[in-house]
Amino acid sequence: MLAGDLTAADLLAAADDDRQRAAAHYWIGRALLLAGHDDGAKDAFTTCLALDSEAILEGDLARACLQQLQQHAPTAPAAAEAVSP
Repeated sequence: MLAGDLTAADLLAAADDDRQRAAAHYWIGRALLLAGHDDGAKDAFTTCLALDSEAILEGDLARACLQQLQQHAPTAPAAAEAVSP
């Protein structure tokens, strides 16, 4: 996925159960994050956590990525100031 040889749909199609789907969503989130698509990455990480992610490393990694994204998210006033002329 990160090398560009698989699509998100390919990765999800190869997943046989919720654990594998959770792992797939984590890696989709990482690819989106690296591409600068923070909102899409957040969605993928959230989906990872909603699936059977407790027993896999990717669940912990998705949780950590979400926490990091939340810490670096601009606050509402700062975002509004950036838009104001």
